[in-house]
Amino acid sequence: MSRFKTVRSVLLGTAVAMLAGCQSDAPIAARAEKYDYPWLMVGSQDLRANTMVNDAVRTRDEAGLLYISVPIRNTSDLQLYVDYRVTFYDRNKMPLPQEYRKTLTIPARGMREATANSTSPKAESFQMELTYPRVN
Repeated sequence: MSRFKTVRSVLLGTAVAMLAGCQSDAPIAARAEKYDYPWLMVGSQDLRANTMVNDAVRTRDEAGLLYISVPIRNTSDLQLYVDYRVTFYDRNKMPLPQEYRKTLTIPARGMREATANSTSPKAESFQMELTYPRVN
């Protein structure tokens, strides 16, 4: 039995020593996002199921303002009301102060274009969010 007690004591001592050395005051690093932030986000699975969205058409005018047009097709048999919000970003991915909001009415099985334009030539990219209108 003395051999068993010796082995048990050694294992217990090793475990205590290991636990005492595991504490660290180092800061906890955040997890990095491994995917690019999408240019289009949809507010619900239902809205995603009821719409088809094509790639955005981007153009610039003589003043350098960015214009976007995004075709959105209603795949349901009901008329849809869709709110969209567009935020423009500069080359450093910082949001520009302007934010564009509008509501689209898309007939059953129809298509409409969500359009917006920047108010600054600094706009390099954008992000659009589609949601159902909020009912108060």
